[in-house]
Amino acid sequence: RDSTHPHLSALSIIKSSSISTYLQSSAAIMLLIGTNSLRYDDAAQVLQDVAHTIEYIHTTYPHLHEKQQIAVVATFPCYNTSGIFKSIHSLLSNIQVYNEALHTLSNQLNFTFIDFHITDIYLSSDRMHLHPDYRYLIPNSITHYCNSIFQHHTSSRTHTRSQSAIQRRLIENCCCLSFNFACRRWLRR
Repeated sequence: RDSTHPHLSALSIIKSSSISTYLQSSAAIMLLIGTNSLRYDDAAQVLQDVAHTIEYIHTTYPHLHEKQQIAVVATFPCYNTSGIFKSIHSLLSNIQVYNEALHTLSNQLNFTFIDFHITDIYLSSDRMHLHPDYRYLIPNSITHYCNSIFQHHTSSRTHTRSQSAIQRRLIENCCCLSFNFACRRWLRR
């Protein structure tokens, strides 16, 4: 949610034709959203935006109906204060309230809450983004998520295709949307 750049909201990007086309055949979606919004908006407002986005995904992409097919990642710590959250304490408190409420919302709206366990020691000097030495944490976590979908998918269904073919297909079809960095590239590595 960005009142000065509404075209950059998660929902707006998901509704874009390029992402919408991709989601029609995706096995899953992972959303890495919230950090920028939580610097400027109250956790309750950001949570409401996330709920609206999840409801839109459920309605528009009914094939993404299982809990593990939609994931929202906990927001990382951020020490880059704003005019709204002037102290580090108030900003971190807003992020903590959001992450706790997001976990609760995940049960109510049937999506997976994922915590990559990013702590302040992994942040770069801007106190907001990952330090380059720790960027591997994100693709590793995304791959782990896609592999867990593969495990669930193969344990709950009988397939005529090999497990490696199914896993390749699922990882290719996991849609990871991040509005700070291009996750999809990492899935192809």
